Amino acid sequence: MKFYGVIGNGETLALISPRGSIDWWCIPRFHGLPVFAKILNPALGGTLEVSASPTPSRHDFSSTGLIPVKQKYLEKTNVLATSWATSYFKISSIDFLPWKKRVLTRLIKIEKSGREIEEAYILIKFSPRAFLKNCEVSMGYEESEGILYFYSEEAGHSLYIASTLKPSYLFMLDPREDRVVKIGKRDVIFRGVYGLDAFIIFKVPINFQLPLFLGYGDYLEEARREVLEARKGNPLVKLEEECKFWREWLSRGVNVSLPDKDLEDAFYRSLLTLKLLTDAENGGIIAAGTTSLTAVPKRDSNWDYRYVWVRDGVFTAEAFDLAGHHEESKKFYEFLLRCQRSDGYWRPLYTVKGEAPLFEIVNPGITDSHGHLIRLGNAASSQFQIDSPGLFLSGFYLHYMLTKDEDFLKNNLEKIAKSAIWIAKNWSLRENGIWEERFKKSYWLFGKAVCYAGLKAAWKLLDRKSPVKLKELDRIREIIIEKGWSSSKKAFVQKFESDSILDISALSLVFYNVLDGNDQRIIKTVEKIEEKLRFHNSFLRFEGDIPPFYLSTLWMARFYAKLSNGKRALEILKWCLDNATDLKLMAERYDPILKEQRGNFPQAFSHEELVKTIMNMLIDWGEKRIKIAPAIPLSFLEDGKHLVLENAPTPYGKISFNYSLTNNVIEVNIECELEEDVKIIVYTPKPLRVSNVESLKKYNINYSYKGNIVEFPARKGDTSFHLLIEVA
Repeated sequence: MKFYGVIGNGETLALISPRGSIDWWCIPRFHGLPVFAKILNPALGGTLEVSASPTPSRHDFSSTGLIPVKQKYLEKTNVLATSWATSYFKISSIDFLPWKKRVLTRLIKIEKSGREIEEAYILIKFSPRAFLKNCEVSMGYEESEGILYFYSEEAGHSLYIASTLKPSYLFMLDPREDRVVKIGKRDVIFRGVYGLDAFIIFKVPINFQLPLFLGYGDYLEEARREVLEARKGNPLVKLEEECKFWREWLSRGVNVSLPDKDLEDAFYRSLLTLKLLTDAENGGIIAAGTTSLTAVPKRDSNWDYRYVWVRDGVFTAEAFDLAGHHEESKKFYEFLLRCQRSDGYWRPLYTVKGEAPLFEIVNPGITDSHGHLIRLGNAASSQFQIDSPGLFLSGFYLHYMLTKDEDFLKNNLEKIAKSAIWIAKNWSLRENGIWEERFKKSYWLFGKAVCYAGLKAAWKLLDRKSPVKLKELDRIREIIIEKGWSSSKKAFVQKFESDSILDISALSLVFYNVLDGNDQRIIKTVEKIEEKLRFHNSFLRFEGDIPPFYLSTLWMARFYAKLSNGKRALEILKWCLDNATDLKLMAERYDPILKEQRGNFPQAFSHEELVKTIMNMLIDWGEKRIKIAPAIPLSFLEDGKHLVLENAPTPYGKISFNYSLTNNVIEVNIECELEEDVKIIVYTPKPLRVSNVESLKKYNINYSYKGNIVEFPARKGDTSFHLLIEVA
């Protein structure tokens, strides 16, 4: 599925279409107004398009004649390469937003399409918009520098565009009247959402690479400085530096090599996408990169997700921690600690600056392509959601277990205790819930399960000096199990109500260790979910909620991974990848029938859950046990393929292993940095069963085996093990 590529710099995100146009870009922050928003409204939203012709007439250029050819990321980077074609030329562009730099860089190249043409005219159609009704905008051209600017004080837009070449031709057009606007010494000023279209034309030889820089700032002078500084340097050197940055960042986490390369690529793409959703300065993680992309075209379902939700952010921080990117998760928890209220509570969401959005407004001047309202801000900020403190405590505990950062823990014990006290006082209250039901509060099962998990984490973090004792924890757990179970449905349900519906979030009982995944009540609940929430190789959040979320579908995959059912986990993962874009990017929802992305894009929920599921398939732990390959499917090992995981963090030290199957013998090489005594459990894919085990004599492993597992004790300081496991 072709959709959009995403680039970013830790402050903004831009979406680039397969035809090479920039159709979404908010400046100067994630939650700023979009200067390009064609993705929302093709007629009024604004864009930057690139075309080419053998003549300089604007009438020879046509965006409708642009044919997508290919779009891909340079390997293990957030640098996007897009190619498209006209009747005369093939056009390609390499696009990136250097991390922490306020300049979007495009390297545009023209190649001829089999015709004897030695030069071309590149047209840049620059159509910025203020995105506010009756808003004053201005555009101007500095002829001495060959640079064009767009400015709107009311919209907060300050943007310059430039190249290393001066334009051969430049003119402006009023899109409402299709008339050319004369460029004079003064700014051209308009009011309204439209603004002007600027046509910037460069004459270049074939195969020439034209750099284009779009610099922005908090004020116009800063934007000007950004583009002038950018064009002084060698753009190819900047490209190389950016590729190096992303590859080095990935290398600081786990290294995964999967036999299923499609899944491996999706793993790394998800991590890279989550990094793009992270604010480089403050550490906040936004829920998605856009506002008001409709989730359900036939109803009002347009929301603004460009904010830091506690829930979405903790889920993402957990994925970062599992994948070894602890710096990102620590910075996020530092962000939350700065936002914490004096009573230990958090509002549901914040801006990347740590402020609570105070309003949700409807943009009066423009609708989306379905005629729906476009929202700015999110009223969920004013909701009461009890899961925030529990999510923080549970996520913080995971971070501490994997990093053993004693100073970070010690410096925040008081705030941890405040959160635990808040939960103890308020866990039983009604709330708006995980799905943020408006104008109604209920007893949501998910919120209660997370409160329990948070209190249990606090008990461990505070060295058993938590304000809530184990006996009270047991009582809370019993209430959750009793009230959450529906005797009529014979399943755990969404709310503590007799007529409550089935909800995928009942799986939180397993994820937060309220119940074991093999508990008969959980098994019955999952059977009901498979029956009632299954929808075209997907899973709905709750009954009737169409189209499905990626999150709900991936939760099922992770549940099966937790049960060591690798075949089923992989099957569900592949459903999601079949519905993701060709770049392996995911929105909030997807339409499995029409194969379309639905809702805001890209969505942190979707990508963090894919990372977690894959990590849970490869490694797990608990109660001084490390599980190696607990949920890998047999298909991973066909044709002598290898499975590799390196530098995986566990509470007991880092683990690396190489795992392969040849002639009914599984060879496992384990390298470790154990910090305490543990038991290591190696799983073989079902339905294989262990028939014999050998180890190299120098390792002297005292192992045992049964069914499809091999167990052996490992001591603090042990560094390596080598097993040959015969299977049948």
